[in-house]
Amino acid sequence: MVDLGWAVLIIAAAGLVRGYGGFGGGLVTIPLLTLIYGPIEAYAMAAIIAVVGYAQLVPRAVRIAEWTELAPTLIAVTIATPLGVVALVIADPEVIRRLIAVFVLFGATLLATGWVYRGNRGALSGGITGALCGGISGVAGVGGPPLVVYFLSAPVSADVQRASILIGSGYTSLLMLAALAIGAGIDSDVIWRAAILIPVSFIGTWLGARSFAFAPHAIYRRFATGLLFVIGLAVIVL
Repeated sequence: MVDLGWAVLIIAAAGLVRGYGGFGGGLVTIPLLTLIYGPIEAYAMAAIIAVVGYAQLVPRAVRIAEWTELAPTLIAVTIATPLGVVALVIADPEVIRRLIAVFVLFGATLLATGWVYRGNRGALSGGITGALCGGISGVAGVGGPPLVVYFLSAPVSADVQRASILIGSGYTSLLMLAALAIGAGIDSDVIWRAAILIPVSFIGTWLGARSFAFAPHAIYRRFATGLLFVIGLAVIVL
């Protein structure tokens, strides 16, 4: 029960992050739940909870996202995510934990240094972004940074940036869940824990989304940058 109590706190924080930023729930959830339950169980629980959380946010995002850029990314995610999950299932758990730290810190560094992608924005760049996102998500559960970096550099409003990130992150979570269910199995313990935590995530996501409505544009990029940087350092320490 102590483990479940910690999980409740972790999921509440992740819901707030996901609701406000449109991403980052997995960056909070997976490193910390992995310390409690192990990589595969943590990923499965996080994927179930994330899919429910994103379901709250995606309907509006679908209407305002930039689909011309988003479509190639989603196609690449579809191919790369299951391949990453295969690597997760066969890899050593300690290797996975180290990969989590490396990938999160890499994304944090990109945003914290203010680096902005200024190359061509087309099918090729979107596909590469999707492949990185899907592959890293599959193997380490934290593939959001490439997606965030790419769409935060798009010359559109913060609302549209957030919508594209939301859809890409939500779709990746759905693919992760499907691949884990098929390839690794999701046992009853994972399901009942997720069932307990879903309402916590729902409330946290709703509160985070409401926060974005009150303070969106001026601080959105700073929030995204700071989030990845802090979590990256935290994962290294843990």
